[in-house]
Amino acid sequence: MTISVPAFAQAADTNTGLQSASVVVSATNPAKCDVTATNTAVVLVGDVLTDANGFPAADVSAKVAEGLNAALVNAWCTGANNGFVLSRTAFTTDGGGSAGDFQKGILYDVGVKDPSGVGGNENTEDGPTLGLTYGRFGATAAKTLQFVSFPGTTPIATSAPASANGATSSFTTFAGTRVIAGTYSSTVTIAITPGV
Repeated sequence: MTISVPAFAQAADTNTGLQSASVVVSATNPAKCDVTATNTAVVLVGDVLTDANGFPAADVSAKVAEGLNAALVNAWCTGANNGFVLSRTAFTTDGGGSAGDFQKGILYDVGVKDPSGVGGNENTEDGPTLGLTYGRFGATAAKTLQFVSFPGTTPIATSAPASANGATSSFTTFAGTRVIAGTYSSTVTIAITPGV
């Protein structure tokens, strides 16, 4: 005896056309900065630190700015709010301190122009603290930073040790005091902290 059973129909294949799926991929690009100097040792040529009477020369800051500009300090930063700190030590010889009625240091101040071209200048008068924040700069090539003598400040004799890197107001200074002869050195530091 044979029993007839109806055949079950198979479902039609509906995936015959173009199919697609979208996947969103996201990532974070943190702000990045770089600062380099073509020359990391600058020698100010000639008798430029003191005047003919042995007092700090009025244009010491300008001479330092010229030397820094000649060093070709280049920087770029992709952040929108980048912290920029410019600091310096005083010019000192033989570890700083005083020598009788003479001093072994010269305090000066320099500034650097805003590389993004929209804000004010950063300067050393405030010491190594976060001052102004600058926008993005150096889109295709690093900007060469431009240094200037900071207006309103006058080089002055100081007893600060070479390690001092503070605000102008934190130095002990001696107006109308001569500085001793010797080989002097100072360090200028540029630090950029990227900020989104």
